[in-house]
Amino acid sequence: MHIGSYLMAGDWIKWSKGLADKREVVLAASRLQRDRYEIAGRIMKIWEWCDDNISESSIDPETGDASVVLGSDPLPFLSALCGLPGLAEVLASPEICWISARSGGRLTFPNLGRHNGTTAKRRTRRQ
Repeated sequence: MHIGSYLMAGDWIKWSKGLADKREVVLAASRLQRDRYEIAGRIMKIWEWCDDNISESSIDPETGDASVVLGSDPLPFLSALCGLPGLAEVLASPEICWISARSGGRLTFPNLGRHNGTTAKRRTRRQ
């Protein structure tokens, strides 16, 4: 894919400009006593995993919310995946709400499909 005069690889996800400055990232960094840039990178790891493991059919076309079932106790899995115990739990807290843990081990990632689903990537390619 070409962006301007640059060729972009096929496997990619969107990095949100200013991610490390977002209130939610600063709050997570404070709660976990970590650097906000580290937290932003670990969140990107979670979003990378989502991009590889959540099918397009699991993204609500109206809201962009993406869902996946991971079985019992899914938040510790995501925290282990990104290498920081407690991160997924903090992202699921009422103050942040970047992950929603539901019954049956279902996790929902609000708006994820708007930014990194196939449709979002197609929009970026057209720009």
